[in-house]
Amino acid sequence: MYWRGWCYPRPSGSPRHTTPPRQRRQGTGRCRRPLAPGPRQARRTMSRARAKPPKNPGISPCPTTPCPTALSHSTPGIPAAGTRTGLLTGLSRKPLPVIVPHDSSRSAKPMTNADVLAYQAEALSGVSRTFALTIPQLPMPLRDVIGNAYLLCRIADTIEDEANLPLEKKEAYLHRFVHVVEGRASARDFGRELHPMLSEATIEAERDLVANMEPVVGFTHGLRRPQRAAIERCIGIMAPGMAEFQAKTTVQGLKDMRDLDRYCYCVAGVVGETITELFCDHSPAIHRRRDRLFALSAGFGQGLQMVNILKDFWEDRERGACWLPRNVFADFGLDLSTLVPGKDDARKLAGALYRLIRVAAGHLGSAFQYTMLIPAKEAGIRRFLLWSLGMAVQTLGRLAESPAFVNGEQVKISRKEVRAIVLATSALVRWDRGLGWMFDRAVGRIARPS
Repeated sequence: MYWRGWCYPRPSGSPRHTTPPRQRRQGTGRCRRPLAPGPRQARRTMSRARAKPPKNPGISPCPTTPCPTALSHSTPGIPAAGTRTGLLTGLSRKPLPVIVPHDSSRSAKPMTNADVLAYQAEALSGVSRTFALTIPQLPMPLRDVIGNAYLLCRIADTIEDEANLPLEKKEAYLHRFVHVVEGRASARDFGRELHPMLSEATIEAERDLVANMEPVVGFTHGLRRPQRAAIERCIGIMAPGMAEFQAKTTVQGLKDMRDLDRYCYCVAGVVGETITELFCDHSPAIHRRRDRLFALSAGFGQGLQMVNILKDFWEDRERGACWLPRNVFADFGLDLSTLVPGKDDARKLAGALYRLIRVAAGHLGSAFQYTMLIPAKEAGIRRFLLWSLGMAVQTLGRLAESPAFVNGEQVKISRKEVRAIVLATSALVRWDRGLGWMFDRAVGRIARPS
């Protein structure tokens, strides 16, 4: 039996309350400060502590002799057992726990569906900040399907952009990738062969995606037939189209607008058609509007792609590529192959760029019409579309304001602008009239440079 104040054992025959009446009136009769336990309680606590085995058998209970096994698995950057660093110095005599690194190879054991989805989310955040922001807005399970489709497109894009691959190998790998996605070739063998061919110029996240494409492709093969057919059609058009235009890649640019339209369709317009098929498969309400959506879908993708081509114009030229039509620049007396940043006639260059900006703005107008055809109740799909569209319109405005830019960073929108787009479109996501006013205002700001 203990005192009411949990302080000392109450001696036999002692009064029940020894706390002063004033303290009892203020509280419950407990002491204001916790006192040390009595001798019997202290002995009992110490005996329990001596008898209790250590929680982690890999860590020695002795503070001076850490377990040899634990020391043998010390991880760089993590203190070994028995060491103390930082704020822990002098505070504890107990050795620090050791984190034993696990085998990072994803092929060590079969990946579950949850493992594949976790890897897709991780890979997505590494290869694209924009789509890592927009794809999670989609409803489940559409989010996982479109995320998977995007990663496959990214693998094709990685092959196209790899400077270390000669033209013949690029074409061969792109055509083989179609067979991989269709299930006619091994994803594991393809990834193991392609990965060593990638140079340091390819970002680490893309190289990791190529090395681990087997579970990503396996997820595609496990989709329902309509979903898988849409993705296979997408890669079947995109990869050969990339191979076709790799032979035309020079700093002289493409021949004309017809070639530009064809290229944009192969690398982006077909993606718009693919997500339309996936949207229709997801929602009967969207499927009822399939014909109108499909007519606008390629323009959505082309508008986004044209913005990227214009923004990355100078960086692409540095690596020997140009996707702009040379006949447009010839109309202004400019030769794409001899352009020098900041040294050519700024007025002529602005005129040529603005002609292309107007074409891109027209495609983004189609993209807005497409978005408004999505039922308002599908708020997640609308956010996915509106955020991408809003960032493209804002970037296009930057290009119109600064036609004399010399690198993409000068016209790249800031994180503050991205947050503003996200907040504004999310607030108006179900209000068509408000979204229309905001889009018209944004496009109206793309004025012809003086």
